[in-house]
Amino acid sequence: RKVDTDMITQCDLKDAYLEIAEDLNKRLAAFNILELVDKFTPLQENSADIYKLLRWILDLIRKETFIEKAVVIFQLKLLEYTGFLPQLDSCTNCSGPLPKDAYFSIRLSGLLCGACRRTDVQAIPFSKGATASINMIRRQSIKQFGRLELTKGIARELKLLLDRFIVYHLGELMRTQEFIKEAESQGVI
Repeated sequence: RKVDTDMITQCDLKDAYLEIAEDLNKRLAAFNILELVDKFTPLQENSADIYKLLRWILDLIRKETFIEKAVVIFQLKLLEYTGFLPQLDSCTNCSGPLPKDAYFSIRLSGLLCGACRRTDVQAIPFSKGATASINMIRRQSIKQFGRLELTKGIARELKLLLDRFIVYHLGELMRTQEFIKEAESQGVI
């Protein structure tokens, strides 16, 4: 069987993102983003939306100090564009409305109301602010992302949840995440 392989013989570098290369935290965030794109997009599949999203996040990482917010937005939009975004507008189990306090089921890919929480005893408490933030991000275009406000608490809640959700659905740990945890445990970052 013959496999067609494209060969790149020449290219022009349009942007080297030197600000990212010179800062370890920014570089690790960029590596994490690139690994996510690699894992979630099939080979040779074109996606203008994901390309625009990737350019947006790299430009933002270059300028920002609060990178966690940008990474959360990127993760959510990547999950949306690739069809992996969890159900967040009603209970995943009964399709009923969500009360103030909902629970996120990684296994069922969505939120559970209090009555349905027993369907997944590992479901994680999920704040109304986190739910509202996700829904706000879903409605925004890339041009509007820079104006989004996420508190550090909400960004951390979403990041922890999204990291676990992504690992569960990929079926493997992300190498970049493992490296970051190791570097943090040794006090390097």
